[in-house]
Amino acid sequence: MALRKLLAPLLPKPGTPAELPLDEAKHALQVLRLESGDPVEVIDGHGNAVHARLERSGKRVFVEYIGPVIVVNPSAQVLPITLEQAILKGDAMSWVIEKAVELGVQNFVPVVTARTVVQIDKKGPEALVARWEKIANQSLKQCGRLRKMKICAPKLLQDLESGVDRFWCDESTQNESACFLWNEIDKIPLSLSQEIHLLIGPEGGWEPTERQILMSYPDFGNRRLRQISLGPLVLRAETATLFSISLLTGFLRKLA
Repeated sequence: MALRKLLAPLLPKPGTPAELPLDEAKHALQVLRLESGDPVEVIDGHGNAVHARLERSGKRVFVEYIGPVIVVNPSAQVLPITLEQAILKGDAMSWVIEKAVELGVQNFVPVVTARTVVQIDKKGPEALVARWEKIANQSLKQCGRLRKMKICAPKLLQDLESGVDRFWCDESTQNESACFLWNEIDKIPLSLSQEIHLLIGPEGGWEPTERQILMSYPDFGNRRLRQISLGPLVLRAETATLFSISLLTGFLRKLA
């Protein structure tokens, strides 16, 4: 039976227990129903894990070292993919974050677009990032990944990093002669040391002014920014994300 996984900023060492953060301790006791003496696997989110034993001391919860530290080759789990995702509403955004973690995405950049309805200024970007990190960390433990997906603060489309290799998924290309993502992936010399950015649009698609912004990038002319198609059908934003990540990770897994 697989051990329950807990996330802690520090791993326990022989003779030195580590205290669980309040939220993680609450999750261990109230959701996982763990008790003192139960064996667990503790991960630090940086690629390391260790077998430990849960212990309670009043309201505080600790994990005590049992077994050796487990270290996994990062490229076996996490791939050099930066997902630039237009911010979606509610459950769709949560679902996309979960799947991005499961598929090995390294970085997650929420993108503010003309169709963004989430009130970022009202809730505050810090609160949104904290919520998204919580969702990502739960997915991290469920899928057995040891290294966290980095979630960045929301960015405007025009503020995205330049000078990188980027696939821009654009639904307006579905009935045109635009290159299909898989064909474009196969044209460039990818490696596990080369970061690839994947830009996915919002619900309702890109606005014409946003296409103009992207086409004005210097990278668009030199082909480092590729406007690509995901096929002949119109996909929901979250479907487009899952489909495109799956294609890209499938290709990169062959190199791992």
